[in-house]
Amino acid sequence: MKKFAALVLALVMCASPVMAAIYDGQRVRIVIGSTAVSGDSYMLSDIVNRYLQKYLGCNSKIDPVGANEAFATIQTAAPDGLTFMIFHDMTYLGVLFGSYGKEYALENMTVGPRVGQNPGSCFAAKANAPYKDMKEMADWLKANPDKTVRVSVELGSVSNLGFVIYYVWLKDTYGEDVANRMRFVVGGSTDTKLQQIWDGNADVIFGDYSSFLQYDYSHWPELTSSLR
Repeated sequence: MKKFAALVLALVMCASPVMAAIYDGQRVRIVIGSTAVSGDSYMLSDIVNRYLQKYLGCNSKIDPVGANEAFATIQTAAPDGLTFMIFHDMTYLGVLFGSYGKEYALENMTVGPRVGQNPGSCFAAKANAPYKDMKEMADWLKANPDKTVRVSVELGSVSNLGFVIYYVWLKDTYGEDVANRMRFVVGGSTDTKLQQIWDGNADVIFGDYSSFLQYDYSHWPELTSSLR
């Protein structure tokens, strides 16, 4: 599950009237590591932002700039408390997997309390895929030695971790030949991965269940989040 934390909420949870007054009428920028406005990151950030505006009286705005730009923004922002980042565990995992430098480690940030938790993530494929869950996918690969499965992954993210865990299980249970036929495809945010599977550039994607449900299934009739 994704766990979200925000620097800015440290001020909201324990702010005194004097501290809150600092933000009254101020313009506050809140960057997030996503470029999509339809996913859970933006949805949660928007909820937080509305409370900030209400209780701090600030003119705050969510800026979905993506992970690289969000990190750069936090590193170069003036220490005036007017620029924050709402992030989830990709911030930690990105450094752990080497996708981002150690200067972005949480130890180098002032981290506030957690503000939300994702209900869950899952693997997903088109409804016409020859497998209905990840166990069936492994059996299908074993029974079809000339077949491969392309899994779209966002580097340094929860999907990266999910891929590694599943690969290790696949290798231990079915052997290296089967595991190596699950191919790593570099993706991005949920929007990017959905587009990849729609365009036929990926067979399986990993994402947040809530994000998948936000898509209009009348326009995505081939997509199902039945793979878990």
